[in-house]
Amino acid sequence: MGVKYIARTTHEHAKAGNINNALKYAKGEFVSIFDCDHVPTRSFLQMTMGWFLKEKQLAMMQTPHHFFSPDPV
Repeated sequence: MGVKYIARTTHEHAKAGNINNALKYAKGEFVSIFDCDHVPTRSFLQMTMGWFLKEKQLAMMQTPHHFFSPDPV
């Protein structure tokens, strides 16, 4: 699948810095970004990729978020 874990040794610009750094290594035509507690639905790719293939001018898409965060108490 070509999935990689990328970590930075510095922390400037927090999450935005992490995303910008990771995009330097992205090789695919399409990139998806998830947080560690983000749980995509089973149909995520089916529901999103069709729009990118149909609408050639589409550059970015945001979908509803589903999270998994166990109660810390």
